[in-house]
Amino acid sequence: MNLAIPLGNAKYAFLTNENIRIGDQVFPCISGYHTGNKFYIMDVDATEVLTNPEYVLACTGWPSQPHTVEKFYHDDCGLLHISTDKGCSPSEVYFKVIKPEGETK
Repeated sequence: MNLAIPLGNAKYAFLTNENIRIGDQVFPCISGYHTGNKFYIMDVDATEVLTNPEYVLACTGWPSQPHTVEKFYHDDCGLLHISTDKGCSPSEVYFKVIKPEGETK
């Protein structure tokens, strides 16, 4: 899945949760719920960036304090999770930057 986080002035940061590897710098950008082996997005946390940047930095690290991927593991239900230096969550919530901030092409 890909995200475009608005930065204002028609600029975006582009992120993806595909092909994340150990050592990658990631941000937990969404909240969600697992049921029936599917993940459902409940909220995109990074959309608060323009209205409350302190909240986003404290909760997700965006944009200056990324989480570093340390390992992958499956929980008791067999769902893939990512463990980082700042915590762990289902793999679907973590995104890495694929284009520099403001780059549109």
